[in-house]
Amino acid sequence: GTTITVKRDDLDDHHVVLEDTNITEVDLTFDQNMRPCIAYVANGISKLYWYDTQQAKQVIDEFPLITNPRVSLDDKRRFNVANSDIIFAYQKGDTLCYRVQRERFTIERVLATNTKKRLLWRIGMGRNNRFLFYWR
Repeated sequence: GTTITVKRDDLDDHHVVLEDTNITEVDLTFDQNMRPCIAYVANGISKLYWYDTQQAKQVIDEFPLITNPRVSLDDKRRFNVANSDIIFAYQKGDTLCYRVQRERFTIERVLATNTKKRLLWRIGMGRNNRFLFYWR
């Protein structure tokens, strides 16, 4: 499609968050201030929509060499607000990589290599309080 919207369960209205062309993948999380962070693919290019505190506005960064972009708040527990961070994970060729919001998503870290025949499906905190990466 062309539009990414969000809707509260208790309201009928949809709120348009962003528009682009030929959107084929979407993954959404919110930061601790309830600002949306969306990893999505439009026209075959992975993009990240996030709140940049230095510019004090939502921005879109493009990552043309990656696939399967996913985002999640790493720790949603209320007592850990000051230490929580958004994780942006993706595949780059046969490598699983991630970036974190507190570094403005500028530093790429490698988690695993030789991930051929696997697709990053979901990421998030598990019941055991560990951050998990699910393959498909």
